[in-house]
Amino acid sequence: MKTSKLVTLICILTEIALTQPQFSKVLERRYSDCSIKNRIENSGIYGIESFDVVKGDVFLSTFDSPEIISIRSGKFQKNGTATKIGSDIVGNVDKNGVEELLQESQLSLRSVTCRKSFVNNVQKIFIGDGGEFTNGDHEKVSVHVVGRMRLEVDLSLNSFTREFHLDFPSNLAYADFIGLDGAENSFFVVETYLSEIPLRVQREVYTLSAEGKVLSILELPNIRYCSTVKDLQIDESGNLFHLITEQDKFSIVKWSGLTTATPEKIVYPDEYQYSIHFNSFVSAQEPSTKIEGHTLSAASRTAALRIGESYVLHKYFCTAANLTTTDKAAADGDIVRTPSWLMVGENARVGYKWGGFNTLDQYDAGLKSGKYAADINTDGVSSYAVGVDCSGFVSRCWQMSYHSSTSDMPGITTQYSSWDSLKPGDAIHKVGHVRLFVEKAQNGALKVVESSGRDWGVSYWTYTPSELSGVYTPRCYTGMSNDYSTLRPELLSVLSSSPTTVRLSWKCDTNQVL
Repeated sequence: MKTSKLVTLICILTEIALTQPQFSKVLERRYSDCSIKNRIENSGIYGIESFDVVKGDVFLSTFDSPEIISIRSGKFQKNGTATKIGSDIVGNVDKNGVEELLQESQLSLRSVTCRKSFVNNVQKIFIGDGGEFTNGDHEKVSVHVVGRMRLEVDLSLNSFTREFHLDFPSNLAYADFIGLDGAENSFFVVETYLSEIPLRVQREVYTLSAEGKVLSILELPNIRYCSTVKDLQIDESGNLFHLITEQDKFSIVKWSGLTTATPEKIVYPDEYQYSIHFNSFVSAQEPSTKIEGHTLSAASRTAALRIGESYVLHKYFCTAANLTTTDKAAADGDIVRTPSWLMVGENARVGYKWGGFNTLDQYDAGLKSGKYAADINTDGVSSYAVGVDCSGFVSRCWQMSYHSSTSDMPGITTQYSSWDSLKPGDAIHKVGHVRLFVEKAQNGALKVVESSGRDWGVSYWTYTPSELSGVYTPRCYTGMSNDYSTLRPELLSVLSSSPTTVRLSWKCDTNQVL
């Protein structure tokens, strides 16, 4: 009898241990082992872009190569069976189905991210940005940060529809959807403010039951040497995979048992209890600009956004004379190199140029006269290339008469005490890099337009507060007017009243609109 009771007790304890949160390391490699070279720019550190884990196989994408890296049974190879979707990656999915979903949803390919659902034992890929996700079956997931005190989640699936919320003590900054496992548990990454100036953020993974009850909270370490697009993923069993990038190596770790009710906050092992962030390693170097004798001009928020958009949408034609993807000496002796995405023929969006401050007319005229379409060599400023760098672009958006450097911008801006004070046309700034703020997404992400080394051009991107932590501050240009409203019309219906006529119905609160 004693032996039987002992065996029973051991079985019970073993079962409890297996259901409690368990940490394991799936993979640890040096970057050089996978032919990955981290590129350090003023705006970030670009190496690994995204990852996925499928039944033990690891897939990686990088910023500077279209090839997919796969690691199977410890063996490294390129061109793995995964699908690159914009800046994100998912393993073993139907690429055509995802592309059809992209066309239907009209989402920007450049900013879209992917999430997985395994409800009813069927894998589905949700795509979206800013807290709104959808899939090919028209199912939707919505994540909404309301003020700093409430997180609202709406799961509208074909098999069930649920709404639930979580309350926070006035420190909620951002949240996003990670995925749904086979048992209908949902996973979310949540960022809360520790301080605003300087910006310090705590990242945590919340695991919620099908009824919206918090099962566990996992505190993530602040170890992010690379500027990745996605560093969290789940599988059908509710295992959470975390891509951790350090200075000389990267790891993929796994947490199991997060769906077990755990009253205490879960923390990582001692070896991960330190902090490292790419913002502490990026360069503050920039071309010098002379500002003597210049006066500040008045600026319009509406004009700032329109100018920014015009640089993103601008179309132009390049000849072979405008391009060089390898270092080449220009006539002034400066070494020039153009981005690899530019091609002979028609291009869209203005290219990055170190020290650049060109208008669109100057850009086009420069190309027609044989100048290079951008210059990503940051060792010198060439007069034989056209484009804009980060501060040159923002200076144009602010309708300035001169190219302000990022080190000069603190003198021509006012720093806000709160990130909630940002308005369209303001700056997200650090010495060395600046982004033009566009709007805050419903999940708390910050949408910007910038000229950066991320993709060597002018583009729209969204950033989480944790990606800006440590060095960035919210600022308002001194000459900025408040001619902008964030109110938007709400589309109520679209009806076809005849074969050639469509009737739109909407409502819009026009109170306080300038």
